[in-house]
Amino acid sequence: MSKKQIALAVLLVILIIVMVAAIVVDRKFALIVASPKISHESLVKPETRAQIVVDVPKAKEIIKKKLLAGRSVPDWVLPRALPYEADLVANLDYARNSMDFTLFVNDQRLAPVLVDQINRLKLPAPFDQWFKEKMAWKERGRMVRNGAAPMNPVFLSKLKALFKDKPGAGAPLRIEGGHLVEAVLDNRDGSLLAIVGTIAEAEGQSVTESTTEGFLGMAVPLDVVRLQADLADEKTLKIHLVIECAPETKPADVQFLAMGLDWGLPEVQQSLSKNGITLTGKASVKDNVITGDYTIPNFDVVLGK
Repeated sequence: MSKKQIALAVLLVILIIVMVAAIVVDRKFALIVASPKISHESLVKPETRAQIVVDVPKAKEIIKKKLLAGRSVPDWVLPRALPYEADLVANLDYARNSMDFTLFVNDQRLAPVLVDQINRLKLPAPFDQWFKEKMAWKERGRMVRNGAAPMNPVFLSKLKALFKDKPGAGAPLRIEGGHLVEAVLDNRDGSLLAIVGTIAEAEGQSVTESTTEGFLGMAVPLDVVRLQADLADEKTLKIHLVIECAPETKPADVQFLAMGLDWGLPEVQQSLSKNGITLTGKASVKDNVITGDYTIPNFDVVLGK
């Protein structure tokens, strides 16, 4: 065998070793090949009533400055390593009096590392009690954690009576997209109130007292709540809130809901100010839609906590 043939054979062996090593590393850490993009829409079912979507790449600078502070990470790494998006979906099963959750992460790379880190985090109450399972890497691009919460049947029967004259939810609502954080909450059949009531009861509050029916009745005209949040700069968070009332809602009832939003703002501001967080903004009304535009000019304080 000539020297040239020997050199080619050695090179071939080296290439095979490198390829095998790359395959092993990729299988263990999902580092080499990027996972496919899987839309949050794949999670939506007919019974979906709430969705929260985080466009993770839009939080790149936040992650770099707050979570990776003091670490030397090249600029090209994060865009290729961060998940495409993270989502929380709530499906209401009224037949079983159950609210089912799916926490979904569309990983790009390093899924095994992400799963481990996510499972080390403690969820806030009451979600820490509702998510009994840990996050699992089902396949490339699909990390899933399921949870469930019991709903009070007495409370649900009150909602059913209040919303009996409304047409119901119909097709699930859609996320518009293009925002750092976006949430859409469906109350066309009272589901938003069911979600809020379930969380409140888990926090120790009674939702079946007769005094609560008056408050519930005021929210019957409310159909849809949309919230979109984006960073205007590294310190400022802009929040856009849209509350859609049913088309047949009387103008006075729409104005009443808008007034309730304005009345509640000072309490929220006072609560946030205790933690050094500033919130400004106001709501406006056009036809059956209430729009609120708010700003947190020192959002870096929130990130620093």
